[in-house]
Amino acid sequence: MALRYQQAFDSLVISIAGRAQPERQPLTVADIGSDIDAWKEAIAAKDNRAVISTVASFAIYSAVAQVDNIDAALGAIYTILDITLVCSEKDLCGRDTAFGLIEELVDSQTIEGCSKIFDYLESRKERLAKDLTGNRGAGMILLRFSNELLRRLSKAEDTVFCGRVTIFLARVFPLVDRSGVNLRGDYNVGNVTLIDNDNEREAAMNIDDAKPDVPAVEDGSEEERKVLDEFYPIFWSLQERFSNPPSLYKSEDLAAFEVSLGRTLAKLREIEDAQRKLRGDTGTKSDRKDSGSSERSEGGMFNPKFLSSRKLLKLELEDSSFRRHILVQTLILLDHFLSLSPEAKAKLTALKTPNKSVLPTFTPSEEELAWMKDMRKEAADIIKRSSPNGEGFLADLEGIMDRDKNWLNWKLDSCYAFGESPIPSETIADASTKLKKSTEGLRPYMHSLGTPTLTKLWKTGSGFTLEDLSQPKRHTVPEAESFIKGIEMDKFESEMATQDEEKMQLLEAKASKNWRALRIAAKTKLQYFDKIGEGNVEMIEEAIKKQAELDEPAKDGGAGEEAKKKVEDEKADTAMLEVKAEVIAGENTSTESATSVVQSLSEKPDAQAMGGVESDVHGVKRSLDENQDDETHKKAKMEID
Repeated sequence: MALRYQQAFDSLVISIAGRAQPERQPLTVADIGSDIDAWKEAIAAKDNRAVISTVASFAIYSAVAQVDNIDAALGAIYTILDITLVCSEKDLCGRDTAFGLIEELVDSQTIEGCSKIFDYLESRKERLAKDLTGNRGAGMILLRFSNELLRRLSKAEDTVFCGRVTIFLARVFPLVDRSGVNLRGDYNVGNVTLIDNDNEREAAMNIDDAKPDVPAVEDGSEEERKVLDEFYPIFWSLQERFSNPPSLYKSEDLAAFEVSLGRTLAKLREIEDAQRKLRGDTGTKSDRKDSGSSERSEGGMFNPKFLSSRKLLKLELEDSSFRRHILVQTLILLDHFLSLSPEAKAKLTALKTPNKSVLPTFTPSEEELAWMKDMRKEAADIIKRSSPNGEGFLADLEGIMDRDKNWLNWKLDSCYAFGESPIPSETIADASTKLKKSTEGLRPYMHSLGTPTLTKLWKTGSGFTLEDLSQPKRHTVPEAESFIKGIEMDKFESEMATQDEEKMQLLEAKASKNWRALRIAAKTKLQYFDKIGEGNVEMIEEAIKKQAELDEPAKDGGAGEEAKKKVEDEKADTAMLEVKAEVIAGENTSTESATSVVQSLSEKPDAQAMGGVESDVHGVKRSLDENQDDETHKKAKMEID
């Protein structure tokens, strides 16, 4: 029976592989669903899950065993895994079947083969990761073989592959999944830094002495070597404390750490100052910029493990990047102890579900906290003075450490789930309906002015309709003369008033009208304001009337003036003719007659009229000149002159 199942499955694999898509594209239910249904009916098995798991595993082993290189079997492997994945989507088996097959492949292949098998996981990530959890089923299988694969990989040589595995797990599992959270707060105490002891040093010196042909390397003066030999165990002993901070909760261990860290920071500052002096860096911005540009870039450098050889200590300390590694570790450890202060612990009382396994139990003393603050300030200052771009490096580091405190607080609060579930489609549809309804045009209100009474008064009340309010008299400025009649009426009534209160009201009304009239008149009749005395608008009216009387002939087109001139000209002509006639007739023209003519002419106000009879006056003078012998004529001529 098992052989029949296997033969049917092999035929299914061959059939699907023969028409498989190029470049090993994923096969879906739409592609091979009908083939799987036909195969299921053909075998008529009682337990499809057990059959599929068995025949798929045997088919993969056969495909791998038939080739020397896994590349030749990748096509068959991808097809078999796709078949099991489609079977799980059709509920013929579980997804743990596909993950179990992948685990067997990973355990049996080299690192290079595992990398190619991992390509399958990355290309089918969405389908494999659907509703996946790390505490049961397929999720546990994925975590198991992924962690085993990470243990096999070298962090120095297989860095890219390690990153692929880690990123895949981060994308597949939720951020708050318990499988990726260190709930107990365990430290990586397995990260041990091995250092040379005194016996190994003596053996190395003996080996060097046994090689006389090898030239000795100049390491500096004997005194400098002694200083470095003494500083070597003190410096590297800090790594044990950095990897396991709870080891400093004992007062005697913390006291020894204070001594070691103090000497280490003093040595690092000494080296940093010496290098700054050698660079000619005075601390100005331009010097920091120049020194930073001359340094090599640190972007491509990665040190998975410290090289702790005694002979390399001097060279490592002269490396700015190495010193920064030690200073960053120092800042992280000191920040951890500063978070154990009583003030920081008081803030933890606000946690809803505190994680007791990571809650701090040690509390440093005031002296210890003060020392830690001083050491932190010293380490930060050394980083700031380092090259290249020490200030920028410190600013980035402080920002990263501040954000890391948020993750620490999240872990202290039992890693609560902060992800929000998707909004249901019903809620979205209901919100859309309400939004459309709220944005529709509103029905006109039955009472346009707000209340029934006000609306009725507006429509029927005399003087309050829209037509009444749109009359020109309501929006045009009145003439100043329109207030005079009211002023006179108020003045008259105030004089007739018998009560003081009534008289005061009338005087106030008169003053108001007078002020408004003066305000309006100031815009068009300012030339009359020298005639209003103390501000009496009635005087403006009188001045306007007088000016109107003077301007009345001009308004009539000058007809009255011309008539007046005509009458005066006729009188002058008549008088001159009479005088002329008397002279010509030889009559005795009296002096009084000539004088009256001249006087009447001189009183004429119009100079033009005087010029009109000038020729006649000269004519009379000529007549008198002809009769110069006559005394009367001489006297008349003198009067005319």
